[in-house]
Amino acid sequence: WIQTSQQNRSRAPNALKCPQCGSAYELESDNPWILRLLDSGNKALSLMGRMVTVASVTSIVVSFGAGIYIVSTAYGAYALQEFLGKEMFDILLSEDPSNWPWHSFINLPLIPVGLIVSRLPFSTTVLPI
Repeated sequence: WIQTSQQNRSRAPNALKCPQCGSAYELESDNPWILRLLDSGNKALSLMGRMVTVASVTSIVVSFGAGIYIVSTAYGAYALQEFLGKEMFDILLSEDPSNWPWHSFINLPLIPVGLIVSRLPFSTTVLPI
């Protein structure tokens, strides 16, 4: 009945007071130890649930981003090999990515992005070239 009277705006200021004398109610609750234990377990599991949710979403986003990066790099290397030819590609890069210079891991994924952006209708406003 206290919660019901607190929901009514006109009765909310007097919800925790005695209607006869006007003194404030003092609520005492002696929770048994098992209830306190279960409550702390519930709080711990709720915190762990939030942490697992954040970790799951983060791992999904990172996995998706890494997959896009790997596919873009592979397509960039393939496009460069098709454009330059096998011999020139082997001179500049090689088939083994461990021999590639560090800037190729930045430039190669930009090739498919550039090809896609060049086909968009607003590319002339973004890229004036």
